Amino acid sequence: MNPQLTDLIQKTYVVLKDCMLYGLESGELTVEDSENSAYLIDRNMKQIDSRGELLLFTEELAKKYPSFQKGHILVRQDSVTDRDKQKLEQLQEKLRSFTNSSITNGS
Repeated sequence: MNPQLTDLIQKTYVVLKDCMLYGLESGELTVEDSENSAYLIDRNMKQIDSRGELLLFTEELAKKYPSFQKGHILVRQDSVTDRDKQKLEQLQEKLRSFTNSSITNGS
């Protein structure tokens, strides 16, 4: 598995745990909700193979249990940052290619 995805999954686990604790303390989650969501988190997080799957899972979890919204936001922000980084790298590669071809043609 991609080390960046592994790191993101670990960060997401930590945030979801914090969300669960906050939800219990604030009364947003019942004990039964926390047990059910813990089961869902454990079962689904072990099967995640991509950012997209993680994003969809956290989105569905946050819809069912709003206390987990912060976890979904973390994954969404990371996905946007990664997509922007990839676009920037592609643009930089095109610029290098253009620059190299201009130098070669100009000689």
